[in-house]
Amino acid sequence: MLALPIYLRYWDVAQYGTWLLLSAVPTYFTMADVGMLTAAGNKMTMDIGRGNLQHANCTFQSALVFMLVTCLSFLLLTVAVLYFVNFPLLDHPEYKVTLGLLIAVVLLAFFNGLVEAVFRSTGRYGLGTALGQSIRLAEVIGGMIGLWWSGTFISVALGMLAARVIGVCLSIAYAIYSTAEIRWGVRLASLAEVRAMIKPAAMFMVFPLVNALSFQGFTLLVGGVFGTVSAAIFNTYRTMARVSVQATSTLSTAVGPEMSRLYGAANMASLRTLFHRSNRVSAIIAFGIPVAIALWAPKLLAAWTHGRIPYQPSLLFSMLLYAAVSSIWHVPRVFLLSINRHTRMAIFLIVITAVSVIAAWIVGKTFSLVAVVWVLIASELAMAMVANTMARRVVSEAYGSKQTIQKISLVI
Repeated sequence: MLALPIYLRYWDVAQYGTWLLLSAVPTYFTMADVGMLTAAGNKMTMDIGRGNLQHANCTFQSALVFMLVTCLSFLLLTVAVLYFVNFPLLDHPEYKVTLGLLIAVVLLAFFNGLVEAVFRSTGRYGLGTALGQSIRLAEVIGGMIGLWWSGTFISVALGMLAARVIGVCLSIAYAIYSTAEIRWGVRLASLAEVRAMIKPAAMFMVFPLVNALSFQGFTLLVGGVFGTVSAAIFNTYRTMARVSVQATSTLSTAVGPEMSRLYGAANMASLRTLFHRSNRVSAIIAFGIPVAIALWAPKLLAAWTHGRIPYQPSLLFSMLLYAAVSSIWHVPRVFLLSINRHTRMAIFLIVITAVSVIAAWIVGKTFSLVAVVWVLIASELAMAMVANTMARRVVSEAYGSKQTIQKISLVI
C-alpha cells in the first residue's frame, strides 16, 4: 500500500499497470508447495500439543525434503520455459528476466514458511510472524531501492530477490539456534509421512488458487477488458479498501495456532469460547474500518497517489462493501484450516471463485468496472455463508462430543 505512491513517482500509470500484470503471474507459483507447509505446520502444532516431539520432527523434516525437491524442480522448469518459449505478452527480454526473478522470490518464500511453521508449533507464533513480515517489508524496500537505482523492472525484481535471500538465510539460522524441539535435517524424513499429509495438503492448495483467481485473476481480467490504466485504478481502490481485511486477517491468523493447540489437546470448551469471541471482534473490525475509510477517502487518495488516481465514489463504496464482506469470514476459515478440517470448504470456494471470474468477464464486457466489483461482493458473500456454516457446525459437534464423553465418565 505504501509502495504505490513511490511507484507512481517514477513510472506513469501505464507502466505501473504493466508491472502489476507481470507481478501477478508469479502469484500462481504460491501453489507450488501443494499445501504441504500449512498441513505440516498444523500437524506439528497438534503433535506438540499432545507431547509427541518425535512425530513433530518427522513431519517437519519430511516437509523440508519435499520443499527442497519441489522448489528446485520449479526453478529449473521456469528457466527452461522462459528461455525456449516465446509468449506474446513477454516479447521484450526485460519482461522475461523480470518474471523469472519474481518467480524465484516466490519459491524462496516457501522456506520462510518452514521457519514460521517451527515457531508456530513451538508456541512462538508471534515471533515467527514478526520475522516473516519483516522479511516481506525488507523485500518491498529492496524493490524500492532497485526502483530508485535505475527505474527498470529488472532492478526492482533484483532488489526484492536480494532482500528475500538475506532474510531467508537469517531466519533459518535463528530458528536453528533458538529452537530445541524441532531439528533441521533430513534423517527423519519419511515418504509415508508425506503421503499421510497429501489429502489435507492438496486441499490447502485450493486456497492459493482461490487467492490467485480472486486477486491476480481479477487484475488480469480488468487489464484485459478495460486496459492497464483501469487495472491500476482497480488495484489501487481494492488495496485501500482491503485495510479492513488485513486487520481481520491479523486477528484470525494470530488465534489460529491456539485453535490448533486447543483442538490437539481436546480442550473443546476453550476452543468454542475462543472461536465465538474472535468472530465477534472480527465483525466489528470488518464494518468499522470501511466507514472510517469512506470518510477520509478523497483526501487519502489524493495524497497517496499524488493525484494520479481519480476519486470515483461509486467504485470506492462498492469496494468498501466488498472488503467488509470479505473480512467477516476470516475467523471461520482460519479455524477450519488450523485443524485440517477444510476439505469441503475448499471445494465450495474454488467453485464459487471460478464462477465469479467467468461472471465478471461477462459483466465487464457488458457493463462497467463497478459492475465487476459487485460480482466480487456476491462471491465473497457466498464464501462467507459457506465458511461460517461449516465452522459453526464443527465447533458445535466437537463441543457436544466432549460434553457427552465427560457425562459418560462421570456416570462410570
